[in-house]
Amino acid sequence: KKLIQKIFNFFGYSLIKEKNFKNYIEHLIKDRIFNKLENPVIFDVGAHTGETIKRFRKIYKNCEIHSFEPQLKNFKELKCLEDQLTKVNNFVLGEKNKLKTFLFAEMIAINFYKFSNTSSKENHNVIEKVKVEPLDEYVRKNN
Repeated sequence: KKLIQKIFNFFGYSLIKEKNFKNYIEHLIKDRIFNKLENPVIFDVGAHTGETIKRFRKIYKNCEIHSFEPQLKNFKELKCLEDQLTKVNNFVLGEKNKLKTFLFAEMIAINFYKFSNTSSKENHNVIEKVKVEPLDEYVRKNN
């Protein structure tokens, strides 16, 4: 067991037991990514249905979160997480203001790393026109 861990460490990797993974991720977010900030301002780009918002809320009770989810179906679910500190947006960040057509393939999350088509026999793709807005403009409007 220790030999395998040493081999992984030699190549710059580490093994983490599945039961310790959540704690490791929370530690990584708090101590390394946000450098021990009390209440960072977080931009959750591609927020899906709010999994990341929930994770950040557990770590930072009073952080400000700006989430962006272009797909209307996911945005509707995400909307229930909006509050004074969490702003949810139904558009994508991009270089300039415009409307862009997106093709969303309907997928089901099996776990953190795998996704599967809902059905190989049925076509569940959705085409939507989505607003694009530059980040600097968004920050100016929401400062």
